[in-house]
Amino acid sequence: MGLCDFVRSGLEVSDDPEKVCNEVVDTYNISVILICFPNAPKVSAEAGKKEAELDKYLECRVEEIIKNIN
Repeated sequence: MGLCDFVRSGLEVSDDPEKVCNEVVDTYNISVILICFPNAPKVSAEAGKKEAELDKYLECRVEEIIKNIN
């Protein structure tokens, strides 16, 4: 996923630009200033649902990997 797609999806999940910037910094290890113009992506219930599903999937996978290591 490219940076623009990452920011777009972040804005569809959260209406907090600071949170989105922190996620960019953590993921891409770059400095960022985010300016949201009126036509910027808006929070979407569908995007939030997909994000929650992905988080749950990743959590399950990590648990499986840890279980297999032990």
